[in-house]
Amino acid sequence: MIYFISDVHLGFNNKTENKKNEDQFINFLNDIENDCSILVMLGDIFDYWFEYKYTIPKYYYRTLAKLKQFAEKEIEIIYIMGNHDFGHKTFLVIADYLTRRGIAVLRFDDRGVGQSTGNFSGATTADFATDVESAVAYLKNRREINPQKIGLIGHSEGGAIAPIVAARSCDVAFIVMLAGPGLRGDVVLLQQCEMIHRVSGMPEDKIIATCGVNAKIFEHIINSQELVSLQEIAELLTGLKSEIEAIMPEGMSIDDFIRLVTAQMSSPWMQYFLRFDPAPTLEQVRVPVLAVNGSKDLQVSARENLEAIRTALERGGNQNVTIIEYPRLNHLFQECTTGLPEKYAAIEQTFSPEVLKDIADWILKQ
Repeated sequence: MIYFISDVHLGFNNKTENKKNEDQFINFLNDIENDCSILVMLGDIFDYWFEYKYTIPKYYYRTLAKLKQFAEKEIEIIYIMGNHDFGHKTFLVIADYLTRRGIAVLRFDDRGVGQSTGNFSGATTADFATDVESAVAYLKNRREINPQKIGLIGHSEGGAIAPIVAARSCDVAFIVMLAGPGLRGDVVLLQQCEMIHRVSGMPEDKIIATCGVNAKIFEHIINSQELVSLQEIAELLTGLKSEIEAIMPEGMSIDDFIRLVTAQMSSPWMQYFLRFDPAPTLEQVRVPVLAVNGSKDLQVSARENLEAIRTALERGGNQNVTIIEYPRLNHLFQECTTGLPEKYAAIEQTFSPEVLKDIADWILKQ
């Protein structure tokens, strides 16, 4: 049986109404679970969510866990994006501005998305770096492109990928790191956990407990020389059950929480990211670097990561380095008051005009 649903708009109303809305959606999924072969979600299930690979949104764990159960039962899920599911078109704004300044821009879909081939779910940051190398090779064969002036702009994880490619390719003339990490992945995520929860108003003892559980999981993965299996992570989390019970999200069972975290932590991408230290790679980058971030970034802490980027580049002898920390800007370079990811969509501004101008001015000087 094929079922269709749309316009659930989780996140649109206040907390009480949202819970009622999610309850109804969960009840619907429970009712159809036994005879559903295909679930078609026709957009606007969530109201302005963003697909960050290593940030779990604050609410709707139950919905995510239920959809995961559908996937585990091999129920096909087809998701058609609605106009409320995802908000600002950040990279379109950047590309449009740079193009208007006379800078050619190539954007391409992630592997497995659109017309790009490959498997996204099993890929790591290292795999995405090879995709960027293919993009650079493509540009070199375009007659309208000066092959001596090809640069890379990467945001967040892309800010880690750009140095990887620049360090091993002679075809990259410069890189721009937008909110890119300078610290090892586990450190970035632990800082992120602490900052987001603190600004969200979580009690300090619960922040310490939550970060403590995450640290134990991260440490176990980092100390392993191989990919840690789903079963091994599930067993680790089961052993931490009493600690997890103290930090459980509202409205979610501990078993659902363990299943969700196990799925996240067992992915090759996550385990690679946790172990990845950008410093040795940055030390090998010889081309000009512009690294920028916002002081309100709660996902990649600006001060600590920008300083780590500067230190690694200078240790490697790179003297063409520009570091800028912008006040009052969040992870998406929007002017803001809190920096919380859940507020991104409500901010009218997509990307700071000041940062856009600085990026273009710097590129044109290279």
